[in-house]
Amino acid sequence: MISLRSKPADIPVSIQQVIHTISGNSSELKELYSRAFRNLTLSISDYLGIRDLIVFFQTYKDSYSLHISLLLLYHFLNNGSICLSLHTETLKELLTKFELTDIVEKVALEIRNFFLQNKESELWVEYYEANPNSIQLARQRLLILYEYNKTKYLYFQKYFFHAYQLQENIQERLHTESNIQLRDKEFRDFLSLEKSLPVYSLNREQSLACILSNYVNT
Repeated sequence: MISLRSKPADIPVSIQQVIHTISGNSSELKELYSRAFRNLTLSISDYLGIRDLIVFFQTYKDSYSLHISLLLLYHFLNNGSICLSLHTETLKELLTKFELTDIVEKVALEIRNFFLQNKESELWVEYYEANPNSIQLARQRLLILYEYNKTKYLYFQKYFFHAYQLQENIQERLHTESNIQLRDKEFRDFLSLEKSLPVYSLNREQSLACILSNYVNT
């Protein structure tokens, strides 16, 4: 799938070792991770996180789509967003970070179909608010699919539920103190990837300030 070659010497030895564990004998995956190193905001702990997921869930170790999705998801976590949009056009734009040219659309569709054709697996599940069984399963998976405004998003489970808890906590405090109502739709907009492109690098205090100043009814 990828033809150009990166220079291994550009990558620190510690990260090269992790990439070798992740990619095994696949030259295609090695090249993918070399490009990710050049173009994404990732730390060695991010590569280690991907390694742990891939090693633990051997079923997906050769899944090109999952590798790219995890790389992008960690990249966005480092840049202020907590989810990855599975909208085809958004994926096509993001895939330019991997220096893919004539196969961008093909890879974007493969990633989207990889998750949408398998809405439940040992690694991820689609979350439906109205379905109690879905909620229980979601808390047992490491990745969550969630639909908002007819677009699917991919989350790490802990960030997905942290976002819900944050909304509940803010709503409770505002309601208790001044009976102000937080608008759910606009809160979701704030958390969505569409609002994060270009990605805003906000710390916790800045994020809360944005929520309170822009997404509250007075």
